[in-house]
Amino acid sequence: MDASSHCREQGLTLLELIITLLILGITLAIAVPSFAQLLANNSLTATLNEFTGIMNYAKSEAIKRRLRVVLCPSSDGSGCTATSSWHNGVILFVDADADSDRDASEAILSFYRPQTGAIGVYSGQKRKITYQPMGSTPGSNLTLTFCDGNRRTEARALILSNAGRLRSSDTKSDGSALICP
Repeated sequence: MDASSHCREQGLTLLELIITLLILGITLAIAVPSFAQLLANNSLTATLNEFTGIMNYAKSEAIKRRLRVVLCPSSDGSGCTATSSWHNGVILFVDADADSDRDASEAILSFYRPQTGAIGVYSGQKRKITYQPMGSTPGSNLTLTFCDGNRRTEARALILSNAGRLRSSDTKSDGSALICP
């Protein structure tokens, strides 16, 4: 007997390799878009949760200090920016003179810049949230809309009532669809 007839070489045929690569390609084509959507959804949720935290902190500081505090968009961390885009950063400051504008003598309690740059945060016409010493926000009710810049996930919102109650939603306060700029 020939020694070569007892040993059969191990390996894959070209056909088996092509079929394996084809199955792998189909699996990746299905999985990658879903994974990208999952990452976008997690990023949007993280930004929404971070804003929930800073807004709850603002309310608690107003109650604790028994003073008005203001939360507003800020790109430099020293003053409010006249914009309805909140994703470049926000500041929280004590509004000692009750004019809703930060003066040099008014302490900045926090400057926050979101970690996820692909998520936009917009408020329509509102540019400031003023928390009263009892935690309410009269005249500051607003909807912050959180949008994925790549449009891979649906927009969500934080809705703040005049009473200072914060809630998340998939629609505007009137039930209509959220619109991203």
